[in-house]
Amino acid sequence: MADKFHKKQTPIEFSVDGKPPKKTKPSLWSKGNNQVPLVHELRKKADEASKNAELHESLQGPVKLTLTVFHHNPLERKDRDDYLGDLDALIGGVIEVLQPLPDEINKLEIDPLLKEKNDNKQGISSIITDDAQITTTISQKRNNIKKKEPYYTVLIEKDYEF
Repeated sequence: MADKFHKKQTPIEFSVDGKPPKKTKPSLWSKGNNQVPLVHELRKKADEASKNAELHESLQGPVKLTLTVFHHNPLERKDRDDYLGDLDALIGGVIEVLQPLPDEINKLEIDPLLKEKNDNKQGISSIITDDAQITTTISQKRNNIKKKEPYYTVLIEKDYEF
């Protein structure tokens, strides 16, 4: 029994093709938000990674998150429709999506794609219980010289230094 409490949690690491979702108003979960396909893809990949790591419930306690985004245009935004986005909006979007689907309160109408595919009752797990658990973030944008299309990597692990 004591081993259960002292065993280090396996880090969860995965890669997602495309851009990460940007934290927006209205909510990333909102019906019709243009970020919904990105939210769906991130949750799908997070679920696959948590199953591969044999994570049977959301991580509890302090969590460290590392986000690395690879894109051919990580800096220039003036008159560019392919601009990646500001790092604070990208990390905020990723953090938001890794927690459970929110309740439909305060007139929040969850997009049907997210309800049908990512409801915890249908097997898609959230990796964290609440984004307040994230005590350390490391985020970076990098010029993508290997692939033409953008992609990003996410590493989530217990924060044993907290």
